[in-house]
Amino acid sequence: MREQPPRTPDDGRFAERRAFTERRSGRRSARHGRVGPLPLPSLGSLLVLLVTSSLLVTPLVAALATPASAQVASNVTGRPNVDVFLPENRLVPGTETTLRLFFSNDGELFSRGPDEFEALVQTARRTTVEVRSGDAPIEVLTAETPIGTVPPGVTGPVAVRVRVDADAEPGSYNLPVRVRYEYTDRVKFGTGGGADFFEEEEELRPRVTVRIEDRARFETAGVTGGVPVGESGPLTLALRNAGAEAARDATVRLQSADSEVTFGAGAPAAESFVGDWAAGETRPVPVRVRFADDALVREYTLQATVTYRTPDGRTVQSDPVVVGVRPASGPVLELAAVAGDLRAGEEGIVRGTVANRGDVPARQVVVRVAADGPALSVAETAYPLGTLAPGATGEFAVPIDVDRDADAGPRRLTVTIERRAVDDSTRTETADATVGVAAARDPFTVEGVNASFAVDSSGTLVVRVTNAGDEPVRDVRVRMTAEPPFESEAPAGFVPALAPGESADVAMHLDVVSEAVPGTNAVSVVLSYEDAAGDDRETLPYQVPVEVVPEPAGNVLLPAAVAVLAVLGFGVWYWRRR
Repeated sequence: MREQPPRTPDDGRFAERRAFTERRSGRRSARHGRVGPLPLPSLGSLLVLLVTSSLLVTPLVAALATPASAQVASNVTGRPNVDVFLPENRLVPGTETTLRLFFSNDGELFSRGPDEFEALVQTARRTTVEVRSGDAPIEVLTAETPIGTVPPGVTGPVAVRVRVDADAEPGSYNLPVRVRYEYTDRVKFGTGGGADFFEEEEELRPRVTVRIEDRARFETAGVTGGVPVGESGPLTLALRNAGAEAARDATVRLQSADSEVTFGAGAPAAESFVGDWAAGETRPVPVRVRFADDALVREYTLQATVTYRTPDGRTVQSDPVVVGVRPASGPVLELAAVAGDLRAGEEGIVRGTVANRGDVPARQVVVRVAADGPALSVAETAYPLGTLAPGATGEFAVPIDVDRDADAGPRRLTVTIERRAVDDSTRTETADATVGVAAARDPFTVEGVNASFAVDSSGTLVVRVTNAGDEPVRDVRVRMTAEPPFESEAPAGFVPALAPGESADVAMHLDVVSEAVPGTNAVSVVLSYEDAAGDDRETLPYQVPVEVVPEPAGNVLLPAAVAVLAVLGFGVWYWRRR
């Protein structure tokens, strides 16, 4: 090989690239190049050769005459010695797996020198590796792969994906491997600090052996069960032994690649013992899975690995089987409609509809209604709806008492919808609803029938009570409050029952004092009763007008006559005494 011009350490990379470029352009090293037959020289060529040789002999003789102490140039020579190994070489028909290649470099030194030059000549650079299938029943899925620098020692692993034919015959197969790299085979250096580097390329074609074994192999046959987002529940993974051998004492390990999917109480992996597993048999693998509250409705990846014993007693582990699981969106309970007929002082009904917009049934649905503020009182807070299938609706009706003093206007209700989750926990969703409250209305009408009395008189006041509501009432007690100019010794009456719209007359004693002034006055009447729900209620006071009229004329002359007679009698008595 022709030597390169001297260089300093600062321009080493440039010199190294230049030497590599010249060699790729057609230069051959003495170790790797081949020389073919040479043509016979002509007479002119011989003359030129003689002249050139004479010019070269003189400096050569001068160099030989130079003392040994003046030889300051030295060489470090060596080369890498790269080999390829495949420690785990067992393959199974019908599987796709990864071969892990390792590279050993037992570098060789032919002449020694500084440590950095010795390391340089033993190191393979720009190394690449390519594995081919040869006559093996496999498909190599990985193309030529760059490795980079391979120093003395062991480098790896380098992953190479392969797919084994499903009908591959068991046995050993040799896979051709091509390893290419560059290296420095000689470093010439002197005491002045400069160095020359001589580059080489190497291409190796070793082989690695793989062994195809007709043993158990596994594939997924489906997943059953639906676990909603935010819940935990059972899933069943179906795995099939697609190999030709039985698996003994098999254990399936499932592992999640995402923190949003966990097992049991939140573990990232779970194991299930399956036992003996015949070739071609499909076995269910139940597992409890939990999806996080913020999990998306998408496919999540689980990896299933089977550890088992072969018929010859070896414990092996299968390649991972990728399983996709998808959470259900779950029951989505929605408060579809709420309406109420509420009025101050009465009991009304609030009705609503709950719809399941999800893709799985909602079990044991219960509606709970709570009122904001003291004006509304919910008599029954829980209303069960049972199970709602996807797309189904359920209706509820809740009685609510409205305070008599409640103002008319909108009122807010809090509606809580409960359901039983897959793991038997209770899940709740809350919604607000608005209902209107109408102004209070009188449940009765009360009017006087004979409501005219003379001054200083006594009589019976008859009032007519009418049920103005929509429901029957019973045990109606009428109580009158008489204030001056009225008095009463029997201010109460009773009606056994009143149907809606029915009326009854109630008679009560009433006195008008003699000091009464003619005109219109009123007595106060309060009714207490039992409503249709059996609750005791009492009305606000009703004002019944009573007309007070002057006393009749006959009644006025009688006292006057009595007075005149008394005066006359007194006069006669006085005259006789005289």
